[in-house]
Amino acid sequence: MGILGRIMAGAAVLALAAGGTFVWGWYSHKGAEPPLHRIMTRIDAKLFPETSAAQLTERLTRRIESTFLRLEGEVWEIPDNDFINGGGMTTWGAQLLVMNHAGLIHLFEDGKGLTRTAITPPDNGLAAYLVAAASEKYRDYTHRPDKMRFNDIVFVDADDLHGLALSYTFYDAARECYGTRIAFLDLPRDAAPATVTVGAGDWRVVFDTYPCLALNPDYIAMNAIQAGGRILFQAPSTLYLGSGDYGLDGIYTYDGGLQSDDNAYGKVMAVDLRTGASRIVSKGHRNITGLAFDPQGRLWAVEHAERGGDELNLIVEGENYGWPKQSLGTLYSGQPLPTEGTYGRHDLYRPPVFAWLPSAGISALTAIRGIDPSWDGSLLAGSLSSEDFGQSLWHIRLEGDRVLFAERIRLKRRIRHLVQHGEQIAVWLDTNELVLLTAMRRPDPLGATLAWVAKEFDPVLAGQVTATLQACAQCHSFEQNVQMAGPSLNGVVGRGIGGAPFEGYGAALAAMDGVWDTTSLTAYLTNPAGFAPGTTMPDPGLAGQDALIDGVIRALVQTDSSAAPDLRYD
Repeated sequence: MGILGRIMAGAAVLALAAGGTFVWGWYSHKGAEPPLHRIMTRIDAKLFPETSAAQLTERLTRRIESTFLRLEGEVWEIPDNDFINGGGMTTWGAQLLVMNHAGLIHLFEDGKGLTRTAITPPDNGLAAYLVAAASEKYRDYTHRPDKMRFNDIVFVDADDLHGLALSYTFYDAARECYGTRIAFLDLPRDAAPATVTVGAGDWRVVFDTYPCLALNPDYIAMNAIQAGGRILFQAPSTLYLGSGDYGLDGIYTYDGGLQSDDNAYGKVMAVDLRTGASRIVSKGHRNITGLAFDPQGRLWAVEHAERGGDELNLIVEGENYGWPKQSLGTLYSGQPLPTEGTYGRHDLYRPPVFAWLPSAGISALTAIRGIDPSWDGSLLAGSLSSEDFGQSLWHIRLEGDRVLFAERIRLKRRIRHLVQHGEQIAVWLDTNELVLLTAMRRPDPLGATLAWVAKEFDPVLAGQVTATLQACAQCHSFEQNVQMAGPSLNGVVGRGIGGAPFEGYGAALAAMDGVWDTTSLTAYLTNPAGFAPGTTMPDPGLAGQDALIDGVIRALVQTDSSAAPDLRYD
């Protein structure tokens, strides 16, 4: 047994000593022992009784700022799910379906949350694999059954196809091998997710990756964390599959033939849902975690690299994207990968259109349509990784065949999957929550104030006040509680001096008593450094301009949206 095997075996012994079971404990949905996520939730509740994980997520996602839009989140917990990751989401007409790693499918209903459907997934062979893992033949192998999961779900609606497609890792007990399988469920057109009842045997197997892989004695027996498995439908009958390499890349174990055309791993596959016929679209991929069509109908994919160098690829029929011959990633030690060509380059095969260095842990991809002109036509990716580099949305603007920008929108949560759901964006977090994000344009309190100025003052003074307030807006927000280089000016009149939730106050302002009123504001605008020694605010040059200072203060009185719920930011 190798080093990794001994480590995993040691972990198994510890788990057994603690009263759990290493392989079955991960799937104890109905057993006496609660799943790991529930245990951790109970510990968290003991340590932080006033703050649940969902409450923390709600705080983080309530209002999210991006360059062009503000995103407002609504959080729903996923019931009967544990801490193991995997699964996918899809829209069924106006309905949203959420499938977890075990293939349990939930229906989201607005105002009600997620409820379990009666759609039973097909048998993926997990029970048979657990028996094999405990057998004398395989018990010394390194087993990770928690990573054997359902990878994606897609609703299909075409001329003669109507139903659900699933991608999942399967174990074939008769042949003692595994791979990725696509199964399809034919549904009548009048079926509804809340009322349909489906058995495990109602699905038909459409496609299995080839060859069926033997359990590996030298590494992880079935490294299903690298199964990929994202799927995407294109009418009239094609299902695209991002087929992962299962870790058989020749680096830590043997090369499973990823560059071979007789092998369906490390590929984008096109599968006909009617006939099961398949073809290789592209090869040289490691672990594809997202597929999407842009408005021009081009296919894009995101994938994990080894360490760093996560990729966004424009998928072109017949192209080779290099893995495991070339990559912008490195070994996890930071040393070069044993690849071809120059270290840190990707010039022998088709390079990615964009790469994330350091790795963001890209986990999902969708195309945006009908949200807002500032976002429509863009791609949106989710990421895992650490809070430093991932745990974010990535708004990707395409211009032809290149990326114009990749805007990072931090969530401080690991994003497992995302999909556009009507005019909202559904985001599934590893903290076991579904967040529905609504995009909206920001309110414009400054615009409303400037309109008031134009009506109240004579044209000359109005122009001066407008210019002054616009200069203030270079460093100060006019939205409530939105802090920039300086504190928000929304509601400043009557607020305590140094009283905004702003971390950049100088010592004098922070320690000063009193409130901002006509007297204090006049003194500050006339001579900031004299009023508060050490302040970082530059002199606005208003000394001696009493009428202008009075006009600015009167305008600031109008800039207070605390009584307008639709403009509040708290």
